[in-house]
Amino acid sequence: MKQLIIFITLFLLTIQGFSQMIVVNSEGTFINSKNIKEFTKDSVSLLLDKPSRKFFNDYHWTYDEIGIELKFGEANILEDIQIQFKSDGLDFRPKNNFTGELTVFGEKLSRETPLSKLKKIKELEFENFGFNGLHARVGNLALYFDYSDSVNKLNGVSIGQGSHELLDLIKKVLEDNK
Repeated sequence: MKQLIIFITLFLLTIQGFSQMIVVNSEGTFINSKNIKEFTKDSVSLLLDKPSRKFFNDYHWTYDEIGIELKFGEANILEDIQIQFKSDGLDFRPKNNFTGELTVFGEKLSRETPLSKLKKIKELEFENFGFNGLHARVGNLALYFDYSDSVNKLNGVSIGQGSHELLDLIKKVLEDNK
């Protein structure tokens, strides 16, 4: 009986750690080796189980235990992953910070990743809009790296799929106001 309890405990710890692997590379964005282009609300529920909480008419899912938020579009397709390394205290944010593994083009990112290391990722095309962070584009992905506390402390990462219409609009407004 004791061996069974140990086996089940190790199995559950393995699943929890495995469910926290996010990779961005030239082929796309992956959660646990599955490309997010394939993710609907149903497939996310199978992969990550039910979210801790849901907001905004079921389009925003928060996973407190693993420190991520997922945002879905009109067609119930996953459009954005938000990874929290430090909470900003908003009600819809995860109660815990991300403890899994985030890898962007071979570089492991964490709360301790300085902006200078991030800028060395040659695959990313960076755009600084004067906010407390840095935007990057690669292919069909738009990434936002939040450094609002310090250039040496990464608060979080947003990984969005689809068009870059919002980034283009922000850039145009800022350029027009120079």
